[in-house]
Amino acid sequence: MTETQRNLASFERVSAGRVTFGDGAREKIRVKGFTRGETQPNLKNVYMVEGLKVNLISISQLCDIGLNVTFIKSECKAVDDHGNVRLEGQRSENNFYMWKPNNLCFSTLAETQAELWHRKLGHLIVRTMVKLSNQEVVRRLPKLRPE
Repeated sequence: MTETQRNLASFERVSAGRVTFGDGAREKIRVKGFTRGETQPNLKNVYMVEGLKVNLISISQLCDIGLNVTFIKSECKAVDDHGNVRLEGQRSENNFYMWKPNNLCFSTLAETQAELWHRKLGHLIVRTMVKLSNQEVVRRLPKLRPE
């Protein structure tokens, strides 16, 4: 669950549903979406909940996508099958594990590959980007389709 839609790569509005917190308070689920990141795992069915003060990650959801999650006295880690640490957290004074932020900086989150490469290539028009992609002129430029 997240406190803001900005943490979601894509989302849809939800018309029903509530979350009950530990103190018995109930809040509405506003949107449902997924996360997407280069260094963090992609999570589906992430809810944006009105009134949530922190982001919460479901350990079972991390396990369902193939990560091994371990907790020791002072830290926790989510590791993939190749041994890569995908998430890492440190224990705080009140027994919460706070995920260490990545050293990546994102100015915005692109909706599509075409949008991302449109910005990377100096706002080149899509037709030209598709042509460059098909001719494999630019290194690491994925195959793009006209939208």
